[in-house]
Parts: sequence; structure tokens; C-alpha cells
Amino acid sequence: MTLLAGENIIKQFEDRILFENLNFSVNETDRIGLVGPNGIGKTTLFEIMTGRLSPDSGNITRAKGCSIAYLEQEFGEAEEMNLFDFVCSARTDLLDLRSEMDILQKSLADQPDSQELLERFGECQHHFETAGGYEYENEIKIILIGLGFSENRFHNRLADFSGGEKNRAALARLLAGRNNLLLLDEPTNHLDIESTIWLEEYLRSIDKAYIIVSHDRMFLSHTIDKVWEIAGKKIDQYFNGFDKYLVERQERLDQITHLYKHQQDEIKRIEDFIRRNMAGQKTKQAQSKQKYLARIDRIQLPHSEYKAPTFKVESSGRSFNLVLAIESAAFGYGHRVLVSDVNLNLYRGDRLGFIGPNGTGKTTILKTIL
Repeated sequence: MTLLAGENIIKQFEDRILFENLNFSVNETDRIGLVGPNGIGKTTLFEIMTGRLSPDSGNITRAKGCSIAYLEQEFGEAEEMNLFDFVCSARTDLLDLRSEMDILQKSLADQPDSQELLERFGECQHHFETAGGYEYENEIKIILIGLGFSENRFHNRLADFSGGEKNRAALARLLAGRNNLLLLDEPTNHLDIESTIWLEEYLRSIDKAYIIVSHDRMFLSHTIDKVWEIAGKKIDQYFNGFDKYLVERQERLDQITHLYKHQQDEIKRIEDFIRRNMAGQKTKQAQSKQKYLARIDRIQLPHSEYKAPTFKVESSGRSFNLVLAIESAAFGYGHRVLVSDVNLNLYRGDRLGFIGPNGTGKTTILKTIL
């Protein structure tokens, strides 16, 4: 079943056209990676899909049963909620049913023989059970632990969490909801390696459609079946996973380049014929070929619509082999030591990666070095 479709979408900001006659279709089992250079329009497309932005022209069609979840960046009053309740609030249907069941139980304590109250309580209990109400809190624990939250922080206020932790909380709430189409914009940005691996496995296990924007190639390789590449103000689709997309994309580019060169050679040959014969004995043939050139559908080579900024870096003329030396160092803040007995030499040309769970001191080390 098709959950969401777009037809002939055009979107322009001032004098820049992002999309032109763009088409797409999302089915209920799709696992899609949305790729393209920064600034090409990936987030804008997500906002058009959710209805937060309207296309300048074209149509967006959502199936009756389509429910879209998109990561929220602003929390507002929700910052006063604790982490567990915030994630639970993704299922207001279950919270409302449980609230009604609590009220009915209190009423039944006063009126134990009321058939009407008993029947209504039975109906609520049945709906609560079939909707997964009795497993829901355990599912939320699994999600929160999977995303790197320890149980002793489940009841801390969101306002007391860091920006990265709030983003992880928003991701947890999105995963805990009942929506059947998830729009995930850089979901691994604030995850450590263990949480990223958990998220890969979790996404592969759910029966929901999702579209992912990510610069993490390994994550895309493990989570998606289709690739949508925004190019030429449209979507080019690939259907064999991320790894094969890279190969197929190059094959398409090679083919287009070959056809382009062949067409350019043919155009030059015809133009040369026209120049030599327009005023000679073959004027009619030259005129005919001129009309043919005017009608020809010219092949365009793919090109990036977005140019990244360029930076000029000047050397001081000095070069040292040992860039950084750390000896018997301890890193932390206040009286809390996070990492101790660190010895490290970093030489020119070295490429070093710091890995470890969130909160173990990676950022603290970098800030101390700076």
C-alpha cells in the first residue's frame, strides 16, 4: 500500500529552485535513504512531506492510514517532564485508556455491582491489551537503554539533560510512537558506537516504513533497501541497497557521459555541415539539419546545484613532526576525574579516533586539549 506520494512538486526559495517536477512514492514496507550534498533540499523535502511546508505547485497525497513521525527540535513545556514520561507521551491513546481504567476502578470500588461500569472497564482493558499497553513500558525501557540512557536517569527532568541527550530523548519518543512512517534526519548524530549498532538492529526489526538522512555510510548500508538521490532538482531512485547504489550511480554517470560526448560530436559535425552548405548547393539539406538541431533533446551532464564554501589556508612555513604530546594526564571537570593516566604522542599526518560510550570523557579531552 502507498502511504505517501508526491507528484510534480516544485519548490523555490527566492531565486533558487530546489525541486522541479519532483515525484516520489513511499510504500508501507519501504526503507529509504535520502542522499545528496548539504543544502540540496533533503530537510525541505521532509518538511513538505509532513505538511510543515507547502510546495509552490504539485500534489502531496497521504493515505488515510498514514501517520508520519518527524524528530522535534523544540521541547517547550515538555522540558519539565521527566525522561520516561516524555517518551511515554508518544502513545496518548494508551495513556488515555489507562487513565480511564483508573477512574473506572475507583468508581467500581464504590459501585461493585454496576454492570455498566464493569462492561466499560472490560472494553477499556481489552483495547489496552490489544494495543500493547501491558508491554509498552518495558518497550520504552528497551529503547532508552538502547539509546544510551541508564535507568537511574529515567525520572530526571528533560531540562537537566544536555542538548545531545535531549535529541536522543526525542529519537526515543519517535521510536516509541505508533506512527507507520518515520522521517529520521541524522539520527546517529548524538549516538555512540554501541547505540548506533543498537539502532541499526532496531530499525531492521520494526514493521514500519522509514526514510533516513545520514552522512554515516555504514549506518545506511545496514538499514536501507532503497536510495533516493536528489539530483537535478528531482529524485533519482536506486533499488538495491546503499552499497550497490554507489556502484550503480557511477555506472549511470559513465553511461550519461558517454552519450553526452557522442551527442556533442554529432552536433559539431552537423553544425560544421550547416556552416559549409547554408549558402551553397546543399542549402535545403543545411536548413533541414538546422531545424533538426533546434528540436534535439540535448543531454545534460549531472552537476551539483550546491557549491560548498572554499577556504584558503596559508602555511607559516614551519613544520614540526610531533604535533601534540600528552604525558601522565588526567581529564575531567571540577573534582570529577573521567580519564586518568593518559599518555599520547600525535605526529604530523596521524588520524586518531576517540571512541567510547556517551559521558565517558571524549569531548572533555578535546576541550582540554584546545
